[in-house]
Amino acid sequence: MMKGNIFFQPDVEMVNWLVKYANGRMIIDAGCGVHYDLTKKLIEAGCIKTVSIDPFLENNSAMDFRRFLIHNNYKGSHHLLMGTTNNGAENTIRPDYSGLMGVEDALIIFARPCHNRWVEETLNLKHSTTEALYITVPNNFDKYNDLGVWKDKAILITHKGNSKDNELVYSIK
Repeated sequence: MMKGNIFFQPDVEMVNWLVKYANGRMIIDAGCGVHYDLTKKLIEAGCIKTVSIDPFLENNSAMDFRRFLIHNNYKGSHHLLMGTTNNGAENTIRPDYSGLMGVEDALIIFARPCHNRWVEETLNLKHSTTEALYITVPNNFDKYNDLGVWKDKAILITHKGNSKDNELVYSIK
């Protein structure tokens, strides 16, 4: 089974805040990681419309996640989507959002994403009314240019709760 690092470790209050902030919108966990950690926490907090996307999903962890849904008697709507990778110079991760780009009622969450152009490329594909949250440690916002042309549109927002590395939350509309 593939082991994945868990970078974003929010407390229960922050997860509850994310669900409340989504206000019934579908939450797309972009770059969910092989164990779906944030998605699981969102579901446990009552989110009923979720999508998990990652280029490195594999069958064993997908089956574990399905067992999690069954164990929690999940009655919501959840989808797993495999992203794609570009083996070019930057090895850019490109989650396949093609089926979701027309969705207006969604909130994309990039929680501690890998540092390359896939966040910017995904933002370029989003519906004009779709909001994204970019969650990062304070130093990484300026250190990496994950948002590319969207950086000037990112607004730091106040959130409830805490996370292990005191991440900041930026809204991009």
